[in-house]
Amino acid sequence: ENYSDLKARIFLNQNNKDFTVLNRDDARVYPLASKTKAQVIFVSKKGNLERGVFLQNARIKRRFDKEEEIVSYKELTFAGSHNLENILSSAAIASLYGVEAEIIREALIEFKGLPHRAEWVGEVEGVEFINDSKATNEDAVRSSLEFRNKRTILIMGGKDKGADFSSLKKVVGEKVRKLILLGEAKRNIRNQLNGICPIEEVEDMREAVRQAFKDAQRGYSILLSPGCASFDQFKDYKERGEVFKREVKRLQKSVNRISYLVSRKERKRI
Repeated sequence: ENYSDLKARIFLNQNNKDFTVLNRDDARVYPLASKTKAQVIFVSKKGNLERGVFLQNARIKRRFDKEEEIVSYKELTFAGSHNLENILSSAAIASLYGVEAEIIREALIEFKGLPHRAEWVGEVEGVEFINDSKATNEDAVRSSLEFRNKRTILIMGGKDKGADFSSLKKVVGEKVRKLILLGEAKRNIRNQLNGICPIEEVEDMREAVRQAFKDAQRGYSILLSPGCASFDQFKDYKERGEVFKREVKRLQKSVNRISYLVSRKERKRI
């Protein structure tokens, strides 16, 4: 309550000609609507709003004078629950400034997100790689998985601090086809998530990337969302993310080289 009261102070100098953008889904944020004199614009990832910006059937829409679709969520290269909330709020603010829906769409599609936060790394033979190395706890992993498709191979693990990963059972069961574990925490994670999906332990990031790609099929996502600190094997989450990206680039070169050699061999036969 004290936290909400402190946040509400930001509205003190607003009047009825101003606007306040609030998350309708957040139980701590929604009550702030009664503490501002400004016009309230809500955003929601749970569906229809009379006025505001919302997610409905995997499409981001806005409704002010009329309803307009802004963008399909599947067109965006950065994902995660936290990113979606930021997207909705940004689209709402842009709308209040009179920006056309198509321009908002183009800006969202072109934006690649921040490094190590649901960062799209690349695609190899129809398999996409996502770097979410900043996800250092179970809540962040859940957020990252929430808007993934149901064909995800998840790479987890790192410094073992005895965290409780049992709360991930539901989302892992729904979204993850296989779990690749590395680092000190791999046994702890295995013990808590055993039986939810196939699990394999590896020694380092290179092996994690190669094994995940070996198990993946076209249309799969390989997601690095460790749920742990990085200090067992890396200096920090940034270095861990950079090593992941480096191994993906190495994999791309290797696969491209093999494809080239096969293609060259086939041409010689003709």
